[in-house]
Amino acid sequence: MSTSDVAKRYFGALAAHDLNGAAACWAPDGVDRLVGQTELIGPAGVREYFAALFDAFPDFSLEVVEMTTYRNRTAVRWRANGTFAGPGSFQGFEPNGARIELEGCDVVTVADDLISHNDAYI
Repeated sequence: MSTSDVAKRYFGALAAHDLNGAAACWAPDGVDRLVGQTELIGPAGVREYFAALFDAFPDFSLEVVEMTTYRNRTAVRWRANGTFAGPGSFQGFEPNGARIELEGCDVVTVADDLISHNDAYI
């Protein structure tokens, strides 16, 4: 499987709120570095983070704008939006009905058909 195929599969799973599909894209010791925020380790950390995000933003929407691949890295530029409607809190904040719109870029590194590292910039 190509690096871009792994990135497409991962972002497709996130767009569909498919936690099992997203987690299946990760190496057991893979690092997802949310630059300026936190680091998640492996499938369990990624699953936990996005489960909380989807719970806090039930209408969370993710769109891939463009992808560029070179060797074992794919840069994925994306847009996301959603309403902080809960029922769950997120990163210590309680739902308040606010609408978010974000743009970012992830740099996904793949080894053995799994994500081994990701740097996510918002």
